[in-house]
Amino acid sequence: MTSRMHDLTLALAPRCARGALRSAVVAAGPCLVGAALLASGMLMSPTAAAAALAVGAPVGDGTLAVGSVAPPLVDVTWVQGKEVPAWGPGQVYVLDFWATWCGPCRESIPHINALSQSLEGKGVHVIGVAIWPRPGMVPTADFVKQKGAAMGYGIAEDRGGRTANAFMTAAGRNGIPTVMIVDGEGKIAWIGHPMNGLTEELGKLVPGFDAVNFSKERLEREAAYNALITSMKAAEKAQDWATFAETSVKVAELDAARNGVFVIYGYQALLKLDDKTVAPDFGRAAVAGTLKDQAEPLNLFAWSIVDPDVETPMAERDLELARMAVARADALSEHKDPSVLDTLARLQFLDGAVEQAIATQRQAMDLTSDEALKKDLKTRLDEYVRAAPKG
Repeated sequence: MTSRMHDLTLALAPRCARGALRSAVVAAGPCLVGAALLASGMLMSPTAAAAALAVGAPVGDGTLAVGSVAPPLVDVTWVQGKEVPAWGPGQVYVLDFWATWCGPCRESIPHINALSQSLEGKGVHVIGVAIWPRPGMVPTADFVKQKGAAMGYGIAEDRGGRTANAFMTAAGRNGIPTVMIVDGEGKIAWIGHPMNGLTEELGKLVPGFDAVNFSKERLEREAAYNALITSMKAAEKAQDWATFAETSVKVAELDAARNGVFVIYGYQALLKLDDKTVAPDFGRAAVAGTLKDQAEPLNLFAWSIVDPDVETPMAERDLELARMAVARADALSEHKDPSVLDTLARLQFLDGAVEQAIATQRQAMDLTSDEALKKDLKTRLDEYVRAAPKG
């Protein structure tokens, strides 16, 4: 099974490695929505995510606590947003300590992003502070760039572990995600998990922020999501693929950036029908509609069609649909996403444009610093080079 280990945040499973999700999408299709997906850990509700922590550095002495003066955020490299050389009087800062390798961290990003949008103009500064790097992880800058507007707040990356020591170790915290709120006096006002109590605490600190309504909307979205997943499981059990696909679109429309991959399951379900016009029509409507502004799900959709490890005969694959999806993904990513270029190169190769595929694949390799992904890209590049006309 193809393994593209570019750990990008995806709609359905932000804690899942990109390669595992791509392989799962093409391998199992709609069965993923049932027990297999739940057992894999790809599907986790926000409530379950609130209880999850990724273990990092050793616990410190707990000298930093609520009421302590917050250390300055200076030992960082700013990836996105304005530098914060000092805590501004009367300003509130939400520091989300996270890492790209941390599944629960990725799960909480939509919540942090929604809070950031709701708090705009209210004297609140949301900052994701990347800490505890690991070998082979997706580089922070690459991850943030891929997320785009879905991670629209400030991002700072720890330098030499000094920021993690100053905040996390000093506070006796060894799990991420962890959020610390710095209040208008430059003191630590709250420490906790972003999915458990953060909204309520900000409601106390920030005038004009309706925490109750914000939490209500989040709970309503979660309830709607869970109800739709239940419907999809029932449709899968009954092999009612038309209902399954229709519901997959509804799930995606709740949050296309996170749930867009469900449309792929819907498309694969419709391929099981005798009427061979239904799936192509569904796929084209999804590419032009629900997924039109979501580069990553679009790219996954295209890859699910062209993946070389899929046993479906090439003559039965809708390559034109794949071209539509990857072309839109490439435009959205401004021809700079290595994974999108990888898919584009595959299509070029299948279309017989081998030299063009080689050039595109080399560009993809030049654009990534993720060694695991680069190795995977190189495997396909070698395949294209071997197939190139000699001389």
